[in-house]
This record gives sequence, C-alpha cells and structure tokens, in this order.
Amino acid sequence: MSGMTRSIERPVKERVKDWKEINKPVPPNLALKEAVRCNYCLEAPCTAGCPSGVDVRRR
Repeated sequence: MSGMTRSIERPVKERVKDWKEINKPVPPNLALKEAVRCNYCLEAPCTAGCPSGVDVRRR
C-alpha cells in the first residue's frame, strides 16, 4: 500500500494530556485525492485485509 496518504500521529507528550484522537485528520483535499484513487483500484487490499470481510469500496 505504498503511496497512501496517512494521517499524522500526534506527539506522545501532547497525547498524554488529553483524550483526543491519536492521529490528526487528513486534510480534505488529500482525502478527496485518496477517495478518487480508490475508485480505480482493482485489487482492493482494504477489503482483502478487513477481518470482517466488509467490501470497503462499496461503503
């Protein structure tokens, strides 16, 4: 899954002070870029790797 945009993890010193998400959200423009890329994915490693067998692309 190289090339995927990943969210940025918050530093530990910052995380121990609150209960907020560990990862910072992906900016909307990058999320859209990834969503468009998913539409053209033929292998669907996200579905193959889902332990519940959810067809991620159809959600």
